[in-house]
Amino acid sequence: MTADGPEQAGSADEALPVAPVLVRDYRRLLRLFPYSYRREHEAEMLGHLLDGARPGQSRPSPAERRDLVLAAVREWAVVPLGPTPGRRRSAATLLVLVLPLLLMVPAAKTLVAAAVTLGHRGPWLAVSSHPFAPGWVLWGAGLVLVLCGLLRTGRTLVVAGTVVSTVALGVMIWQDALQAAYVEAVWVVGMAAFALALVERTRTGERPYGWRWGIAPAGIATVLAALAWGEFTGAGPSWRYLSPIWRLTTGTIVVPVVVGLVVLVVIQATRDAVPLLGGIFAAFMIGRVGIFGSRTYPFYGYERADVLVLLLVAAATFLALRWTVDRIGDQAAERRKRSTGGDLTTA
Repeated sequence: MTADGPEQAGSADEALPVAPVLVRDYRRLLRLFPYSYRREHEAEMLGHLLDGARPGQSRPSPAERRDLVLAAVREWAVVPLGPTPGRRRSAATLLVLVLPLLLMVPAAKTLVAAAVTLGHRGPWLAVSSHPFAPGWVLWGAGLVLVLCGLLRTGRTLVVAGTVVSTVALGVMIWQDALQAAYVEAVWVVGMAAFALALVERTRTGERPYGWRWGIAPAGIATVLAALAWGEFTGAGPSWRYLSPIWRLTTGTIVVPVVVGLVVLVVIQATRDAVPLLGGIFAAFMIGRVGIFGSRTYPFYGYERADVLVLLLVAAATFLALRWTVDRIGDQAAERRKRSTGGDLTTA
């Protein structure tokens, strides 16, 4: 009797029903997570939450609500890179290699122009004439520190540079410097994409670059800085030396880039980087051709809505490519699952 007593009590405790309202609230909190994440982990997370519930608990605790909301925010923050950790890592690996090479061009032009202005007219005019210069300084310093292995400090500076540039873009829009904002918005998008990829790639403390990788960016940055210096001072070679390449038509830019993006989609390891690259490219092309220029302002030629539309088109391009890539990835995973199941059955 005495031996059976605890067993009966234990079985009674295990059979205690869970309050339906608790299950409902947990499910509502889990809906805050991205769909792709919920599809993989919702049942497991709900089971853990219910297993950890106190006897008689009818509502999620404040700590549980806070933890779930913060976890959902973290998952949404990395959604642009892919639905799973492995796919996000693959996307981040490519983006941290490609985006710095692209961003060095506007960085070199802006920083050299700001340096020339600084030497002639002082720091105030240098910053007011080139509001993105402080952001590029932080971004460049962060990239150098990451190359040197100082991941946390470098990552912080890259994120800070992105925030400063975003604020500068907002100030330009607010002050009606709309033509410059329209053209430069793409680089803010690129900086944000690079910061996101860098944070994801270095989350485990692993260096994204070896020291040898820094040789190519250093050489490219030196050449770009020299050309920009010649452009703004007239003291040497300038961008005109690259005029056959620099003045490409829209068609000669779009076709190879689209072909390159298609190739990246076909390759599984690079597929998840395409949505961000496609969104950046859409913003670049719209800013280059100026198809949304309203001509309302005789000096600027743009309205605030034009800058907003540019960003919305870039976001729509990203979302369309993200959906396409996810569907391709799901179909590929389903084919692999069927193939594995067939092999196991045969075996």
